[in-house]
Amino acid sequence: MKTHWSVLSVLVLVLIAVSTIARAEDRPPSGFPGNEAEPLGEFLAGTRWYWEGSKSHILEFEKDGKVDLDYWKYPTDWKVSGHNEVIFTMHLPTGDLNATATFTEDRSSFSGTQFRGGIIARSPRAPVEKFTPLAEFLPGTKWFWEGSKQHILEFQGGGRLHLDYWKLPTDWKVTGPNQVTFTMHFKTGTLNATINFDDDRSSFSGTQFRGGTISKSPRAS
Repeated sequence: MKTHWSVLSVLVLVLIAVSTIARAEDRPPSGFPGNEAEPLGEFLAGTRWYWEGSKSHILEFEKDGKVDLDYWKYPTDWKVSGHNEVIFTMHLPTGDLNATATFTEDRSSFSGTQFRGGIIARSPRAPVEKFTPLAEFLPGTKWFWEGSKQHILEFQGGGRLHLDYWKLPTDWKVTGPNQVTFTMHFKTGTLNATINFDDDRSSFSGTQFRGGTISKSPRAS
């Protein structure tokens, strides 16, 4: 009888182990972002990537299946061809050429094979905020003025600025891709200050109203 129960116990344990393994295989590996389950074609449409790591060359997967990269002069399409794989097809007058990009499991970058057989170096995704027009990105944001948590500069709607110890009306206006000019209104005239944001828009620095330096001012919210 004891032998009979021992055999049954072993069988039950085996069944439990098999069931656990099956359930584990059905789950995505830990660490996957929530959008991993999203079909690759839906995930990619509208996204932008630093081509081979260069912030000067941005590759965009357009929603209509086209690819935009500044120095590709021929029409190029993209199409999902595997679990984490995309094929680029460049349409030359003499025929088509294909390149292949393979994404990492977390879809944070891709690498692959060039149209003529070379290597596509690691190409990470560009921050989404970088491509929101600066004038749309800034309203409502707050920044630690010159790194001080006691002095918060706020870009308000309507082009106004708020900083606790600025007592005169001050406006802001985008004057370049990553540049903003502040204009402070005195009774006798105006003074301008200029700030420049870093590439990921996590902070800015610049030139004060009377020529001094605005030191690094990171984003607060």
